[in-house]
Amino acid sequence: MSEWFYATGDQQQGPVSEDGLLGLIQSGQVRPDDLVWNEGMTDWAPASEVFGDRLLGVAQQAPVGYVDMSVPEPGPAAPLGGVAAPTFGAGQPLEPPLNGMAVASLVVGILGIVGCACFPVGIVAIVLGHIAIHQINQAPDTYRGKGLAIGGLIMGYASLALFVLWIILSVASGGLSSY
Repeated sequence: MSEWFYATGDQQQGPVSEDGLLGLIQSGQVRPDDLVWNEGMTDWAPASEVFGDRLLGVAQQAPVGYVDMSVPEPGPAAPLGGVAAPTFGAGQPLEPPLNGMAVASLVVGILGIVGCACFPVGIVAIVLGHIAIHQINQAPDTYRGKGLAIGGLIMGYASLALFVLWIILSVASGGLSSY
């Protein structure tokens, strides 16, 4: 029976019998990718190449005492209550949140048009819209909602135009002369 030598890390070990080496591989003390050698070989080779089919079913185990500190790759999320949970790190990337000022600009602009609180609310919608567009342009990966901000600006300027039109019509009809 031939004597085998093996190298784990930086240390050469052996001699051991072939059965002894296979037992070390089975126990995880020698990994299938560790180098082995015997007298009939010209150079060291991985145990998986030398023993081939005899290592089928032997997992590439870590040496005894080794603690795996790597983070496993995330797999697909299991459905919870029939609804699939979002996947983190796999699949589609998460979208950045809406810019709060863009949403506020649109809401305040609509209130300015519908609620007849034209002038002061329109100014607030315009200011919020311009600030939101500036923030979104500065950090497009951080915020989204530019369309909402533009909608708020349009509503704010329309609210302001309605206020000016109301002033002109009031003066023309004499509505303000009673004050």
